[in-house]
Amino acid sequence: MGMRKSIGAAVLALAGCTQLTIDDLLAERAFYDHWDIQGQFKSGDFVLQNVTQPDLVELLTGHTFVAYEESGGRGKAYGAITVLYYGANGIEEGCMVDYITGRPLEGAYAPHEWASVMRESSKYLMHFPLLQVTVPNGNVGFGNLQYKAETGQLAEIAAYPGYWRDVRKGHLQAGIPAGVYTACPEFPSAESLGSFVNEAQTSWNYFELVEQDPGKRIHRPDLVTAFTAIPLDQVQGTAQ
Repeated sequence: MGMRKSIGAAVLALAGCTQLTIDDLLAERAFYDHWDIQGQFKSGDFVLQNVTQPDLVELLTGHTFVAYEESGGRGKAYGAITVLYYGANGIEEGCMVDYITGRPLEGAYAPHEWASVMRESSKYLMHFPLLQVTVPNGNVGFGNLQYKAETGQLAEIAAYPGYWRDVRKGHLQAGIPAGVYTACPEFPSAESLGSFVNEAQTSWNYFELVEQDPGKRIHRPDLVTAFTAIPLDQVQGTAQ
């Protein structure tokens, strides 16, 4: 399954048998605010992505998610980097360093297909925006992205049976960390991607990397939307 196997077990638990209203959704809703906490966010309440389906494309395209896998502190190399570049061609170029060993995973570099999509919930009679990633064997996973425009921070959370938790977090920046090219030599050149190399960012550990250089952060408060769900009876014609 390539480098995204760490969230391969995530289950998008949006479906249900009881139809609920918007008010029910609002009553059950939780907000993500775990940006600077080194530890897992976990909530049994519904967490809604705060960027709409079309705006997520604008936010990610041509930019790099520099992050670490949120293991709750487990692993000798907690904070090992995951770097994901989102191309306008629909390819997510990724490099992942193992938070257990501090070394690149087997198949650490992998290109995946990415898309911003809407997923239906029969429970709430709504559609919800999510990031969809397709790995080379055809398996499809979904992530719920949380974005803090003031700091350029980004987190990916996933639904497990009965709860949501963050699986990776970091920030969104212009440019690709130089450390990617030592961890994953196969990673496409920044020039070929229409980007550039941040030569100051050499560490394979996220916390050390941001001390070296915090990166040219992406600040787009205009792309943050508090309520991104769309009722099913209004969703006809919405881009998928």
